[in-house]
Amino acid sequence: MGVDHIGGNAGMRQEFQKLWRELRRVAKATLQNGSIGRAGIRVYDGGRIRIEGGGGIDIVGSGYIRIDGDLTGDGELSWTGPWELLGNGEVTGTVTWSGDLNLTGDITVLGSGRIIAGNITIDPSAAGGRIGFGSDRFMHAGSGFLGVYDGSRFVVFNSSGVAIHGGAGSPTLSVGPGGVRISGLSKVPKAGVPANCVYVGSDGFLHEG
Repeated sequence: MGVDHIGGNAGMRQEFQKLWRELRRVAKATLQNGSIGRAGIRVYDGGRIRIEGGGGIDIVGSGYIRIDGDLTGDGELSWTGPWELLGNGEVTGTVTWSGDLNLTGDITVLGSGRIIAGNITIDPSAAGGRIGFGSDRFMHAGSGFLGVYDGSRFVVFNSSGVAIHGGAGSPTLSVGPGGVRISGLSKVPKAGVPANCVYVGSDGFLHEG
């Protein structure tokens, strides 16, 4: 048996709309002033909870948030207190770190990445590796040698021994299994000293006669 409304179908629709608006108002007011006990609340079948108008979630006492899935966000994250991240991760962008960092593991710099600490630059991609100290001072590990450089001055270690050079115009001292060699000595002839012989001058330096 049908139910007739004195206003016809249009009047019935208006009544249903009023009833629906009232139900929504009551439900909204109930949620605004309601509490959720041990039974909790369940949102399912693709549903979600949306917070608007500057609202938020306050967790006090020993409350917690447990997420089984993805966590995404856009904005600022501020955290006070200890935290722990377990598993692999990736950071894209510039990170500013204030305070001490205790590391119990390795740091691997991939590709052409560098480590910069003040004036010190560690560049593993520079032909075997290079540590720069600024002002043209650096250590360089090349193919079969290790060199320490300060401008035009250097000390180089290789399979032949050690070479020491004091800069432009200075002789080079080489020490190795074959003996000691000095190249580039200044030629200062001296009476009684045969040519190509080495002597100690009055200035305390070695010269070639």
